Amino acid sequence: MEATAAALAEDDSAERLARETIARYEAVDGLRADNENLSLAQLDLGRAILQRPQPDPDEAASVSLHAISVDDPFRTDPVRRTARRTLQLLSPWAERDSVQAFADALRCYRPVAVGS
Repeated sequence: MEATAAALAEDDSAERLARETIARYEAVDGLRADNENLSLAQLDLGRAILQRPQPDPDEAASVSLHAISVDDPFRTDPVRRTARRTLQLLSPWAERDSVQAFADALRCYRPVAVGS
């Protein structure tokens, strides 16, 4: 696992894959699963940005904020859990406005109950 993380940190393959995945999901219209997967891919991109040799916490927070800025019917627990993990990775930059904005939005993020 550490070897994989080190290899990903040395190149941009995780970031490139996340960007490609986002582009594909954005090309598909409106199914709930696609919206959830798009949000998860955006959160993956946020984490990949933090894996760069020179991480950009503002860009990562912005992408992550966009991932959770969806209408209520599209809010899911997997996205909330993944966003919380992303926020943990952003903790060294917690004082930044962009990270605080993401944290504030995440506190308000409420998944829709299954069957609603």
